[in-house]
Amino acid sequence: MRVENVYLMSLLVICVYCRALDARPTGHKKQRINTDLHQSSPRKRAPQVDECCPSVTELIRPQGGVSKGGRIFELYRDSNSTQSFYQTSCTQGTEGKPCRYVRANSACVQRYSYTYALVRDFESNAQWRLDYIRIRSGCSCEVTVGHGRKRKRRGRKGR
Repeated sequence: MRVENVYLMSLLVICVYCRALDARPTGHKKQRINTDLHQSSPRKRAPQVDECCPSVTELIRPQGGVSKGGRIFELYRDSNSTQSFYQTSCTQGTEGKPCRYVRANSACVQRYSYTYALVRDFESNAQWRLDYIRIRSGCSCEVTVGHGRKRKRRGRKGR
C-alpha cells in the first residue's frame, strides 16, 4: 500500500510539472505571442490599481473536494504530505453585489476552475486516483444586458 501511494504521488507531481512546463519548442507561435506575459518574478500591483470586484488569494489545504460531476471526493494526505492549492475568492460581502465603477445592472460572481488532485470517493476504501476538483479561481463582474422598452420616435411635422 505504501509503494502504491508513493507511485500515485509521483504521478501527480509529474502531471502537475508537465502541465506547468510548456512542451512546445522554443520559438513556437504561442511562445512568441505570450513572451511579454512571462516574467521571471511576479509583479506586484501598482497601488493605484483598484478592482471592480475585489478578491483575495490564499493557499488552502482542503480535506475534500467536488468533482466536475458534483461528486464529493476525499483528498489524499498523510503525515508527510498534504495537497495544497491556491484559491482566489471574492472578498467577504462582495459576491452578488454590484461591481464597483460599473452600472447597477452588474454583479460580482465567484468563478471556478478545475485542477488535478489525488482523490478517492468520500468515505470509501477505493484506490487513490487522479481526478479534477473544483477550486475558486477569481471574482469577476457580470453585466446583465436589459431588453428595455423601445423609445417612440417623434415624427417631424411638415414632411
